[in-house]
Amino acid sequence: MADFRIDRRRADRWLQWGSATLLSLGANLGLLVELENLECAPWWLSGTSETPITVGTRVSVGFSDPCSRASIAVVMRCERSGAGGRYRITARFDGTSPC
Repeated sequence: MADFRIDRRRADRWLQWGSATLLSLGANLGLLVELENLECAPWWLSGTSETPITVGTRVSVGFSDPCSRASIAVVMRCERSGAGGRYRITARFDGTSPC
């Protein structure tokens, strides 16, 4: 997991309409994290949240956009995102992109 990198200049990425909900699996089972300001790529999802989540947490990802399908992912980053107490969270999908 430590080798996870996002090259924003080279990655095929797009803004995603709506929000995503991360439901933690495993140790913190049941923790819900709502992501807004979504950005997607074929293998990752990024967004902002008021709730932090531990790096390495396996999550179920659901989307408010009915054209997107649920997926499983692993949280790769959770960093405070400037003022306002929000966090920038990035998760890597297991398998193909649901966005």
